[in-house]
Amino acid sequence: MRRIIVIQQKLLFTKQDELGLVLVGTDDTDNALAAEDPGSYEHVTVLQQLQKPDLKMLETIKSATAAAAAAAAHSGGRAAALETEGDSTAH
Repeated sequence: MRRIIVIQQKLLFTKQDELGLVLVGTDDTDNALAAEDPGSYEHVTVLQQLQKPDLKMLETIKSATAAAAAAAAHSGGRAAALETEGDSTAH
């Protein structure tokens, strides 16, 4: 619930921040690092690329399951998040 409040605050008060959503511990694997190196960074899903937060992102976060996020392999999730950040700054 706290995460949703942070997103709501960013929507209302900050126009320059960007947010992304990376789920770890998911059944599926969907991230750039896993595509580059098959067998690595499994069960990590980039649900939302870095972007300025909007209502669609808020709805995406609300519908994401807490169970998938709680079962995280933290190092894989962090690496995928950093890769997502690198992809965003390269454009």
